[in-house]
Amino acid sequence: MFAWLFRHPRALYQQGELVFAGDLGALWWLAAAVLLGLSIFFAQRLRGWSLWRRVTIHGLQLAAVALVLGLLGQPALEVLRLAAGGEYP
Repeated sequence: MFAWLFRHPRALYQQGELVFAGDLGALWWLAAAVLLGLSIFFAQRLRGWSLWRRVTIHGLQLAAVALVLGLLGQPALEVLRLAAGGEYP
């Protein structure tokens, strides 16, 4: 099941390291500015709602932005494997 979900066997994930192949330098700052703007906008619109509901809405927004930024970072599995004779597999 693990290999079906993640395209590689579990042993490779244990040997390798999860890295981000994309360059997110300016994108992080842009996303932070957008998130701050959305938080201020929704905080003003949701004043009549209960605290629990507002915290839930903001938490879901943060999770969505984190997921999008994580996917834009292009996660990759980096595994160093040396073959006999110096050839790469």
